[in-house]
Amino acid sequence: MVSWVRQKDLHILTVGKYTYTTDQRFTSIHLDNSDDWTLEIRDSRKTDTGVYECQVSTEPKMSLGIQLNIIVVEAYISEGPVLYIKSGSPVNLTCHVRDQVGTVFLFWYHNGRVLDIDEKKHRGIDVFTDFGPASTISRLFIAKAKLSDSGNYSCQPSYALPANITLQVLNGEKPAAMQHGRQNAGSTTAACFPLVALLSFALLM
Repeated sequence: MVSWVRQKDLHILTVGKYTYTTDQRFTSIHLDNSDDWTLEIRDSRKTDTGVYECQVSTEPKMSLGIQLNIIVVEAYISEGPVLYIKSGSPVNLTCHVRDQVGTVFLFWYHNGRVLDIDEKKHRGIDVFTDFGPASTISRLFIAKAKLSDSGNYSCQPSYALPANITLQVLNGEKPAAMQHGRQNAGSTTAACFPLVALLSFALLM
């Protein structure tokens, strides 16, 4: 019989194919006639970091500890969370991703709609993205802002929750509350990678 135990609290998570925890994110996976026993952790979180031990009920007992590290990816828009701009002025929005695993893709959204190639061309929007080994920077540029450019913009990188900013394009004199550039510290959102963690143990007979 093969069991998975979480070392930090010595909690038995699974025994054979049965789960012994109320946390339904944990599942034991084993195919018939296979020597592989896999612990699946869905919706993995930073708190799941630690050592997981696979134990085999032999005499003497066999065990193997596996260190699981959950990497937190952070994204933020440096001009946010709110940016006021006069109509006809240029707009620069900069999304930063502190990335230790490598961003695969990054999309910009306006009011919940993805800014695809046709949409960006129609509205005169340019996006420049630099995928670096430790960080990713994406810049959204509007040459002349229009009232219709107002709304919520979000930067959605792979393996991270979106970072958001509200753009207000105004006509006439700027109000007292209007600020060009950063109003507050950029809002930061984080997500755990991977979303599903799989720990496998092969029982060699």
